[in-house]
Amino acid sequence: MFKTIRMSEEDYMGFTWYAILKDGVHTGKQFNAWTRESAIAMYKQIHE
Repeated sequence: MFKTIRMSEEDYMGFTWYAILKDGVHTGKQFNAWTRESAIAMYKQIHE
């Protein structure tokens, strides 16, 4: 199961940095995305 932690506030373009957790463990990956769901989708597309 994937979760995210918000790492920053929204920037002027609407993006926020999210850290990805898989089964409660930090994966070491962070994504700049509009939503938590899109950050998880980007992680899955690249790393699975």
